[in-house]
Amino acid sequence: MPEWSIPVGQVTKIFLAVKSLCRNFISPRHRFWRPHHCTLTTPPFAQKREGGFALLSVLWMGSALALIAVSFVYTSQTQAQIAKNVIEAERAEAMADAMAFHTIGALLALQSAAGGNADVRADGSPHRIPHPLADVVVTVQDEGGLVDLNSAAPDLLAGLFRTGGLDAAAAKALAQRIAAMRTGGSGGRMAAEASFVRPAWLPQDMTDRPFDRVAALKRLPGVSDDLYSRVSPALTVLSGSTGIDPRHAPRHALLAVPGFDPAIVDSIIADRAVATWSSRTSRRPLLSAAVSRRFLTESTGRVFRVRASVRTKAGSAFLREATVEFTDFPERPYAILNWDQGCMDCRR
Repeated sequence: MPEWSIPVGQVTKIFLAVKSLCRNFISPRHRFWRPHHCTLTTPPFAQKREGGFALLSVLWMGSALALIAVSFVYTSQTQAQIAKNVIEAERAEAMADAMAFHTIGALLALQSAAGGNADVRADGSPHRIPHPLADVVVTVQDEGGLVDLNSAAPDLLAGLFRTGGLDAAAAKALAQRIAAMRTGGSGGRMAAEASFVRPAWLPQDMTDRPFDRVAALKRLPGVSDDLYSRVSPALTVLSGSTGIDPRHAPRHALLAVPGFDPAIVDSIIADRAVATWSSRTSRRPLLSAAVSRRFLTESTGRVFRVRASVRTKAGSAFLREATVEFTDFPERPYAILNWDQGCMDCRR
């Protein structure tokens, strides 16, 4: 007798075909209908295969649902963290703006009490404001204590560039270029004189007219980013003075004065902690004997630079830089000349 070998898959197919035939072609109304005649049982090997496939399907669906759930949770946490960071950043900005306006209000009160010349230490020294939610630091700088790019003496500019790291020759050459830039007047000499020859160091898109902002200094040849970061805190275009007011000048500006050595500068800064410098103090003649009077001027006390930095407990930070000018008009006692976001981590 030959041995028959039927594959398991074929047996399963035959079984399913017979079962379908009994269900589809034998009517329950037939007189010879016997339900048990078509009662077929699934072979054990077919049951095992169907159960394994069902288990794999359940595992695959469970894995897919778990992956979707993990992705949803991760996305939700990310969105929540982003929203939290936005809220913290907005809170830091709002606190910085509030501190800037509060400082402007305090300066306005001092202006009114002092008759236009506030007796305040406005030399850029940091003042920490206690706050339970953040670290708040406010600085006030009188523009009269800074070196004006448009009106300061070239020797004073050269001294400032030397404190920034340039040698004497390079500092003098840069100061002379600035002096040449600001003497153009309205429209510049190049616009008024057709025969004027543009200097080789002057950029093509710049004219020989006064500086409208300190940042324009970066475009001149010889001014590197490192030099600009060192000298820009001591520069201004708003004072209109040929010198600086030693009561409000930062250390870099004081060191730029010809004849001022570090010992004199340290004594000036130390005196600010106990008294405000005025033209009637006894130390003014001592300094006048050491340096020329053209490098020392007295500020009008009208234009101030306010910096309010806030760093919250959550780590968000914001720096508000504002420049304000006080007027004599009661209906508009001050005007905001500049309102920018500063750089918290930039070196000054």
